[in-house]
This record gives sequence, C-alpha cells and structure tokens, in this order.
Amino acid sequence: MAANLRGMVSNLSNQAMILSGHSQELAAASEEVSATVDSIASNSTEVAAITEQSAAGSRQVAETMTLTNVEVQKGNQLAQQSVEQMNTLQQSVNTAAESVKILHERSQNINQITEVITQIADQTNLLALNAAIEAARQENRAVALQWLPTRSENWLRNQPLRLRKFRILSVGCSDG
Repeated sequence: MAANLRGMVSNLSNQAMILSGHSQELAAASEEVSATVDSIASNSTEVAAITEQSAAGSRQVAETMTLTNVEVQKGNQLAQQSVEQMNTLQQSVNTAAESVKILHERSQNINQITEVITQIADQTNLLALNAAIEAARQENRAVALQWLPTRSENWLRNQPLRLRKFRILSVGCSDG
C-alpha cells in the first residue's frame, strides 16, 4: 500500500508539476492577452482621436463647401446680370446704328435736294441775266443796266455761296 501510495503521490506530484507548467503557460498567455488588450485599448483610443479629428475636418470641409456654394451662386447671379446688361447694351447699339443709317439716308436726300436747288438757282440766275439783257435791249436800257450790276451781281454772288455752305454741311452729315 505504501508503494501504491508512493506511486499515487509520485503521480500526483507529476500531475501537479504538469499543472504548474500549464498554469505558468496560462499565466504567460493571460499576460500576453492583457498586453494585447491594453494595446488594442490604446490603439482604440488613438483611432477614436483620429476619427474625431477626421470628423472635425469633415465638418470644416462641409462648412467651407457650403460657403463656396453660396459664393458660386452669387457669382452666377452677377454673371447673369452682366449678360442681361450686355444684351441691353447690344440692343441700344443696334438702335443707334439703325438711327445713324436713317440719318445717313436722310442726309443723302438733303444732298439731292441741294443739287436740285442749285440747278434751279443756276437756271434762275441765267433767266435773270437774260431778262436784264432783254430789258437792256428794249426801251428801258438805262433802268436795266442800273439794275443789272447792283441787284443781280450781289444776288448771283451770294446764292451759290449759301448753297455751297448748305451742301458742305449736308455732305459732312452724310460722311460722318
């Protein structure tokens, strides 16, 4: 029985040593797990801080994008107003160009009228000169000769000058 007991004690002692070895391995594994958990907790804290920084950055980007969008809308409104003003200006320029065209046509008409008046004045001058010559041939030679140098000469001299001035003004309007 003593041998049995010694065998059991020896067996129990071996088993206790094995158990002690396993306990030590288990303790070492527990320490490794604890260190890993601490590392994970530390990493989780870092990840949480980085996530918070990222979220703050994202909020800031969103605010900046909102402000940028508002500025873009203001820019679009200004561009639209500029386009409308340019269209109005284009209409004004077109109206002015049409007015200039009409003015040019009317000045051409004035030039034609001036030419006709000049022709009539020239014919009238010739008729007046012929009348003075005919009157001189007739009995009233003295009266006709008196009238011819004073009236006819001044009138003949001034009429073409006035018509030339009028023609120059009207040509200046049509060329300009």
